[in-house]
Amino acid sequence: MPFEGEDRILETFRELCQQLTIRNYNATSVTWRSDIQRGRMKGGTPIMGVLPWDICVLSKNTIILPLHMREELEPEQWRPIIASSLFYKKTLRTRIIIGITLRTLLFAAIALALYFALQILLPQPYTAVQSNGASNTGPLGGFVGILLAPIILFVGPSYSSYTYLRRIRLLADQDAADIVGAPLFISVLTQIQQLDTNGYGSTSNRRGAGGGYSLPTLQQRLQNLQTYSGKATM
Repeated sequence: MPFEGEDRILETFRELCQQLTIRNYNATSVTWRSDIQRGRMKGGTPIMGVLPWDICVLSKNTIILPLHMREELEPEQWRPIIASSLFYKKTLRTRIIIGITLRTLLFAAIALALYFALQILLPQPYTAVQSNGASNTGPLGGFVGILLAPIILFVGPSYSSYTYLRRIRLLADQDAADIVGAPLFISVLTQIQQLDTNGYGSTSNRRGAGGGYSLPTLQQRLQNLQTYSGKATM
């Protein structure tokens, strides 16, 4: 049975899309969930995570909102949360792609430079024997570089991207505050924080919504808005 405030939430969503000139996304429904898929196991079994109570997920044709907040927030109170998601998912998308690409290329360059540098720093010959009995001799540094390269190429971009996306999410909050007002945004997040006494939807689990560790905590979002003076990216 549809929640009676869903039509008003969708109306708010359409107003924000019009205000932000977003034409390539048209949600037609609101879905309320307590969890969200954050990945899949090898066998295809979904890995579910808690949907944080301060998060709005923009799916293909629906807006996914946390079930626990359905009876707690008025339809208009969803405006800043939806606005922040629209900024992050749509308006700042190009910036996100460029940022992640540059970070990946940076660590690829670091791995390549380290591979050649280690051959100079560790020039002593080393022979590696493969499982089929074949051997390969070369500078010790080259073999060390080959071992380190996958670590650098995976851990480096992953950690750098997570921290970068967290900053972009906070930037999206600031952009949302510019159009809906920081006092309203702060008021809504404060209300959610007060309701979430067990921490399930705020700080203890930020791996829902496909965001990995890139989701800022509720406290980080509040601090970000409380110290914000206006016009984040304009």
